[in-house]
Formats: sequence, C-alpha cells, structure tokens
Amino acid sequence: MPDSLMPFCAAPHQFLLDTALKADPRFRMGDETFLVLSDPAAVHAVLNGKFDDFEKGAMVEIPRTFLHDGIIMVEVPEWTDQQKMIAPQFAGRRMRQLEPVIADLVTRQIDTWAALPAGEPVDLLAATNRLVFDIVATGMLSITDPAVADAVFETLVELDSTESVRLHYLLKRFGGGQGGFGRSSYAQAIERMQRLAAAIADERLARATQPDDFVGGVMATAAFAAFTPERKRAFLTDQISTMLTAGYVTTGETLFWGLYLLAKHPAQQQRARAEIAANTTAMSGAVPFDAPPFLMAAFNESQRLYPAVWFLGRVARRDVRVGDIDIAAGTRVMCSPYVLHRTPTLWPDSDQYRPERFLPGASHPVAPRSLIPFGTGMRACVGRGLALMEISAVACMTLSRFELELVSDAPIELTGAFSMHPRDTVMVRLKPLA
Repeated sequence: MPDSLMPFCAAPHQFLLDTALKADPRFRMGDETFLVLSDPAAVHAVLNGKFDDFEKGAMVEIPRTFLHDGIIMVEVPEWTDQQKMIAPQFAGRRMRQLEPVIADLVTRQIDTWAALPAGEPVDLLAATNRLVFDIVATGMLSITDPAVADAVFETLVELDSTESVRLHYLLKRFGGGQGGFGRSSYAQAIERMQRLAAAIADERLARATQPDDFVGGVMATAAFAAFTPERKRAFLTDQISTMLTAGYVTTGETLFWGLYLLAKHPAQQQRARAEIAANTTAMSGAVPFDAPPFLMAAFNESQRLYPAVWFLGRVARRDVRVGDIDIAAGTRVMCSPYVLHRTPTLWPDSDQYRPERFLPGASHPVAPRSLIPFGTGMRACVGRGLALMEISAVACMTLSRFELELVSDAPIELTGAFSMHPRDTVMVRLKPLA
C-alpha cells in the first residue's frame, strides 16, 4: 500500500469516506495500517468487542493528552468501576435538577440575542459552545468564579480549534518523533487545562460540604471514599476535564450544526417553527425539554451529516475476524460516524439534508445501528439524555423567537480537528419574529 499521510492530512473526512468505498478499505501512514469500516454491524462489533480483541490504544492518543484517565479513555475493568460511579449522576433526578439551570441560561442567551442591533450577525458556533459550557460549569461542577470559568472556556476553545488530528500525524512523521505535540501552543493549552482542572478539583476537595451536583455525587460514592488522597485528586481532575470537554464540545457543536442547517434550509426551518408554535410549553414562554418530532428529525439529520465526534476506532490486539472481514493484529480500525453516516448504500442521497428520512413512513427506513452520533453499545455517551435536553431547550426557544439567516451561503470546509466544526467562522443573523 502506498503511504497515505499527505492525502489523509489534506482532507481527513473525505479521505476516510473515499477509502471506505473502495474494494479494499485499508490504507497506510508510516508503519501504521488502518482499516475503515462502513458496515453498521461491523462497527458495532468492533466498538463493543472484547478487550482481548480490541483496545482503544493508539486510536485515542489525541484526547488522552488532556483527558488522561477519565471515563472516556479507560479500558475495562477500570471503565466498569468508573461507570458505576458516574452513570447515576446522569439519572432522572439529576437531570431534573438541571432543568432550572438550563432554562435560566437559555433565557439569558435569548434575551442577549433579542437586544442586538437590527441585522447584527452572531458567531453561532461560539455562542452555542459558550452556552453549553456554562450549563456544564454551573449545573454540574458548580463553578462560581467567572474568571475561572472564562479561563477554562478560552483554553477549551484553543484545544478544540487546533487541527489536532492532522497535526498529530504530521508531527509523527516530521516533527514529533513519537507523535508528541512538543512545546507547541497546543501542548501549552493542554498543560493549562490540566492545571485549571486540578485547581477546580482542589477547591472541591477542600470544601467542608459539597453541592448536590455531578462532582458532589461522585465524591459521595463509597468507591471514591476508598481512594487515597492522591487518587482522589487525580480522579476528580480527570473527570472534570472529561465533563467540561465532552459536554462543551459535543453538545455545543451539535447545536451549531442543527441550527446552521435549518438556517441554510428555510422551508425546513419554517416547518420546525410551525411545529414548535403548536407546543403550548414553548408558546407560554416556558422552556421545553422534549423536542417535537420534526425538530428532532432535523437534529438527527444534522448529526448524521456532521457528527460532533467523527474520529473513533480501536486497535486490534490480535488477529480477529469480524463478519467476513479479517483484521490483522495492530491494525487501527476506523469506526468513523462521519463515514458510516454518509455511506450511500445505507443512506440514499447521502450528502443531502433530508430530515424526513427520520420521520414515520419514510420511504427508506433507517438501518439498525447506522446512526451513532452518541456512540454505540455499552460505551455509548452517558450524557446523551442531558444533550437532548439542551438541544430541545435551545433550539425550541431560538426558533420560537427568531428567523435564522446565514450571512454567507459559501460551502463549509471542515477542520482536521478531533471534533467536527468548520474551519471558517459562520455568521448568522437572528431576526426577531413579529
């Protein structure tokens, strides 16, 4: 196989999709062999494979630099232990506790947009990211110091905006030896994030009593109580980094893509708005936490086209056969949601925005396990319920108050970052409805 470093780095998303559609969906970068999967059953089998068969290994080298041993990174049995501590923090009672926080912050954002001078555009991605970050920082971590919140958010923006996937593989070849980020500004941002998360953990450990939030719930578990002081600090630091990063990036960018595509398609935007107008909760001024059917279909379609996390996979620990695919030990198996969601055999007109495909009576039913914006199986995103609450609240309130209009309809170019966002700023006008 020829070395594919430069074609991959030039356009990572499209390269993976093009490779997946070949008769032999393998490629090589340096001494690493990759296999791109586009079959839902195979993707599910790999992402939920036995640890003896697959590990995260080198496929999570990038996020591991700042998430360390948080729940997203660790393997079984450590993951099982962490899941028992963390999953209950996303149960029904906890989510209901967050409803007033979400409602307050969403209402403030809507009022801020309503106060803008007529015709003034907003950076939609920056706005949705900050809103979601504030929900997590306030409602889950009880960060009350605005300076701390601002410092964390600015650091996360720097990390998220760096084209870390492209940079990682280029540095492996030309500048980083073992793929390290050296003393780059990205590496400095990683160190800064670690210090900030550790400072938040230290502040919580020093409190005599804990707020009834995510951190407080974790600290109240028997498993946490059994940790040594050093382990408590490290564990909290990693989980705080994970919650801030995962909560801010995935939901903020999902909101951006959903609203961006509705702005790009006025007819679908109007259909969603009409549906919201029939919702007595939204029209009464209260914040709804359950999206109406067409709005949910629109967000399913935006997550299909632009899944917030697109760079997923595992490393084969030994020779494995998945279905009719033989996978050699050491192969980096790409299970990219971007590839799966745009595979033409699964999705007719796969590049087209068609929310109707997710409504009852669609002409082509969605294939099982073919839509995985939150992952799949036992290791699917534990915060899915919270994300859907935030999406419903923000989208319903925004569409009920404003008409969204793109400043420019220029094509979007995606970055080579770990998450899914546009390279250029997308400006949107929010025109108050009469």
